[in-house]
Amino acid sequence: MDERDYLYALLGLYQNATGTSALPPALKPDYPQEVSEVFLRACQLSMIESQNLDMWNMPWMFSAGTKDQPSWAWYVRARNSPDNTQLADAAGTEGSLGHEFTACGSSEAPKPTTPHFSGEGGRVLSVQGVSPDTVHVVTPPLLEKSDEALSTWLVQVIDLFLPLAQARGTSMQSLGTTLVAAWQSTARKDGASDGEDLVDLLSSVKRPSGVSLVTREWTRYDRAYYISLKLACVRRRFFITRGGFMGLGPGSLEVGDKVAMLAGGKWPFALKRCQGEVEERYKLVGACYVHTVMDGKKADEYVEKGSPLKQFSVV
Repeated sequence: MDERDYLYALLGLYQNATGTSALPPALKPDYPQEVSEVFLRACQLSMIESQNLDMWNMPWMFSAGTKDQPSWAWYVRARNSPDNTQLADAAGTEGSLGHEFTACGSSEAPKPTTPHFSGEGGRVLSVQGVSPDTVHVVTPPLLEKSDEALSTWLVQVIDLFLPLAQARGTSMQSLGTTLVAAWQSTARKDGASDGEDLVDLLSSVKRPSGVSLVTREWTRYDRAYYISLKLACVRRRFFITRGGFMGLGPGSLEVGDKVAMLAGGKWPFALKRCQGEVEERYKLVGACYVHTVMDGKKADEYVEKGSPLKQFSVV
């Protein structure tokens, strides 16, 4: 199968479902057209038609390091097909991002997105948003799926979390929810149990010195929470922002990256500033879970205070 078939077939189904009589000329079946151009035009159509950034919640559709595509445009699904096992699938997807959040806020100003495409071939995407903070510290990404790798990573998470908990009174419940929030298929529906489940898990994790992370006696090993945490965190980093927000982000997240709430986005997005350019431009790093930001209150606060929305140029 030609890689363009994936899109041409979906576009045909889209026409039938919506009753659209005609697609843009650039999206009519044209096999001499470059594959990257077909996918780029489809991304533009998706954003214009839907007025949201939901496709950014599907990282398995993005091909990291693709030179001929902007960071915001998804690319050839066939090349990114993960393995069949659930955990391998999580490793390829960096978590299955849910759609129940409203991080962009409930106010009318940041709810829809009106994307503007400029530059050669429309490769520069401009969208409104607010950036509440910048990444201050991060753990290394959790790259392996073994229990040993997870234990080592959890030690690193706790070492970042404890100073935050002492300074701001952040609870273990908040941390427990953060570490499973990016994986909705197996995470508990009752978030009140996340903190207890995390403590149970941490009681079986020891530092290199042999000292347990928590002193509470291990009473049960909650398998559902453990699987959720493992699926959510593989290939991701735990981070804390300069303002004291904590979250879970893509494995490529770095200190200094912006965490922005963009119009039409249900998740906050990490953006990396492009260096050496006169105009302020960013590359999309990926979707993040940021605790206390996911309910949209922070975005609404900006609007209610009259703070102007910033125009982000993503390349």
